[in-house]
Amino acid sequence: MARAVAILSLATACVMDLALGPYQGKETGEPALLRALLKSLHAGDIAVADRCFCSFMMIALLLLQGTQVCARKHQRRHTDFRRGRRLGKYDHLIVWTRPPRSECEWLDEETYAQIPETLELREIRFNIVEPGRRTVAKLHLGAPVALLPGDRFILRGFRVLPGHGTTIGGGRV
Repeated sequence: MARAVAILSLATACVMDLALGPYQGKETGEPALLRALLKSLHAGDIAVADRCFCSFMMIALLLLQGTQVCARKHQRRHTDFRRGRRLGKYDHLIVWTRPPRSECEWLDEETYAQIPETLELREIRFNIVEPGRRTVAKLHLGAPVALLPGDRFILRGFRVLPGHGTTIGGGRV
């Protein structure tokens, strides 16, 4: 059995780089495989990552090379929107502190010294709505639209090519 971590282009859906490793053993998890691929990400790139990659060191290493990060927070990290600098409802800035050197044995001394003591991160709360599930949405339209209670609507996204939008959802007023 083996593990695989891939860097995908969201623009083309192509695999840009791939790391394979053994399924068991020290330093064989997905974060270790991603660290081997960091050279494939460049300044100005945005890494959209799974929650297992949402650690202080992974985010710091990506930011150190100029790659921005968007990731769901690891399930073991606590969220408290009463703390930090509030930007809006369920939106604030928090500060994470660098873990001690003893917890980062895989990282060489020179790189560890370059990692900042703290990271200021933006944390938001959002809801994931799966297809077929119901939710309430508040729409901000660019122009007035006349609707009556019970009218049906469809939300469509747009793409660069005209007439090739995608249906996001729909419902009744």
